Amino acid sequence: IPVRIYIPHGKRFSKRPAILFIHGGGWALGDLDSYENVARFLCARSNTVIVSVGYRLAPENKFPEGLNDCYAAYSWLTKHARRFNADPARIGIMGDSSGANLSAAVCLLAHSQNQKIPNHQFLIYPFLDLRAVADYPSRQAVGNGEYFSSSSSMAWTVDLYLENADQSLVPLVSPILAKDRTVWPDTSVFTAEFDPLRDEGKAFSDVIANVGGQSHYHCYKGMIHGFMSFAGAFDGGKLGLELLAKHIAETFTD
Repeated sequence: IPVRIYIPHGKRFSKRPAILFIHGGGWALGDLDSYENVARFLCARSNTVIVSVGYRLAPENKFPEGLNDCYAAYSWLTKHARRFNADPARIGIMGDSSGANLSAAVCLLAHSQNQKIPNHQFLIYPFLDLRAVADYPSRQAVGNGEYFSSSSSMAWTVDLYLENADQSLVPLVSPILAKDRTVWPDTSVFTAEFDPLRDEGKAFSDVIANVGGQSHYHCYKGMIHGFMSFAGAFDGGKLGLELLAKHIAETFTD
């Protein structure tokens, strides 16, 4: 399983926090190269080691193959963080869109395997409910494709990822359905105003807060799904990355 490790410049000999980064792309697209700019930016601006994982993609590798790769990478990171001067006591997990789905699923797997769960999970415009019957107002309001992402394109990626529709009822596929809601680590959820996934991100943040967990939620006004990957195209994307990096640094303050 390939991983690409980013170490803050000048900080090689000091123990910094580490984050396992899981890229998006609907479980079928994206790779280490397409998220190189995001990983480098977050590493440099947050002073955090970023470990980006190149998990196997659908449809050739359906659920749970990609998830198993991400979990293996997380387990490896917890055991070997000291090899690149990262602090094993401060390990987080992060993903965007389908990568956020996999990040939350890794937390569930770690808990079920009695392994240390991440100190913090950072979920960027997360796709957390893959059921065909999932009905959130934002999917109806901005899911027709006029704002980049659409309900039909999301359904297409789900079909690529799953063997059958029944798998969408499994919490490892739809993490918002997890019955034991106390298993989640401290969580930060970031959504975009014109994203069909906006409301389920907010609902997931509320789930954690309602059981007494720590959850930070922020919706970026005027933004669309995937906007942080478009930092070179418009200022809102770069601002989103800057605020995310600042939040990471504050979360892992020494």
